[in-house]
Amino acid sequence: MKKAVTAIQIGILIICANVNFLIAQTADLTSVDKFFKVIAILKEGKEVSVEQWNEFDNSSGYKELRQNSMNIIKSMIHVAFGKENFAEKDSILSITQDEMDKNPTMLIKKLTLVNYLDINDNYESLKSFRANYNFNALVEKAIQRLYSFLEKTLDSTFEFKPVNFFLISLDGLVGENGICIDFNLIYKKN
Repeated sequence: MKKAVTAIQIGILIICANVNFLIAQTADLTSVDKFFKVIAILKEGKEVSVEQWNEFDNSSGYKELRQNSMNIIKSMIHVAFGKENFAEKDSILSITQDEMDKNPTMLIKKLTLVNYLDINDNYESLKSFRANYNFNALVEKAIQRLYSFLEKTLDSTFEFKPVNFFLISLDGLVGENGICIDFNLIYKKN
């Protein structure tokens, strides 16, 4: 639990360093829910519709990403959760550190695929974690911890932004709509 709070605290501190001085207020799991919806469809051996992909693309965490990143994510979802992608999976998993250092796309592909394969191995536990964990309490603890580091109090003029959870790689980012943190990272820290 302490490690999960630390991950969110780091993200909140990054945002506080931003010009707008933003602090996370809520946890948004919309992207996690859309991810699980897409995966459930693929696990049934069905095709994900254009409308379902659009909902996925426009969910809180994923809409922060560029189109190239979204294409990689969708491709790695098919590789990790699809039925017929063994050769492509092996090819991506065999990417070397040197290749990743020279080509950021290869790095993103491999990190994302490794995370998705881990998610596939822990799929039911992750879904249970999603259903039962109090993410807003986690954010509130992070905010309270953040207050202890600030020299001045915050007033109502500050704009509050959410912590958006998504599933890509064991990492996070700061976007226009708040902090984005990998859901599997938080799961592993608990």
